[in-house]
Amino acid sequence: MVSARAKGDQKARKAACLRAPFGEPPEGLLPGSLHTRYTHSVFGWFKKRLAQPPGSLGRQQVSSRLVEQRVRNRIMEELASLAEGETAVRHWGAGDYFGSFFDWFPTGCDAPPQNSTMTGKEHQALSEVLDLMRRASAATVEMVDEEDLIGSGWPARIAASADEALRLFRERGAFSDDQEEEAPSRPAGPHVH
Repeated sequence: MVSARAKGDQKARKAACLRAPFGEPPEGLLPGSLHTRYTHSVFGWFKKRLAQPPGSLGRQQVSSRLVEQRVRNRIMEELASLAEGETAVRHWGAGDYFGSFFDWFPTGCDAPPQNSTMTGKEHQALSEVLDLMRRASAATVEMVDEEDLIGSGWPARIAASADEALRLFRERGAFSDDQEEEAPSRPAGPHVH
């Protein structure tokens, strides 16, 4: 049973997450654990790296729209990996199975940040995958091995949700990583690259 105060705190945190610009930690989020600090540092690094043209070594900035296009494409790649279920766990290992997905989301947010390149349906489907991943992470002991994680059933449940989300994203395709677009211009096959 969640108290009224806890529900109010959750609502306030969710509202802060939705207002936060992409790549910025939400207002009022206190960095607590090493995982929180690591996630914010990786998340910030990804944002900075995606804001640079490929091969530019930081000499030129790109628009926030292009960053959002690149993030959507990378999230599609993560969904494709999660949709592989136990194969992904065996390939990446239990820690990276979670870590590579969570690198794309601020710690403490209950929903993905708004991204102008995603439709409402895509955002909702991604929110459902994020919720499953958070629940699976919370239910999993810290040093779990691959077989125990697979045996928990979480990768299979996540795979079904990730596959459905990926199907929605693939209906529109992938955006260019090099120029701004109003709509995706590339088909998104099994691997988005």
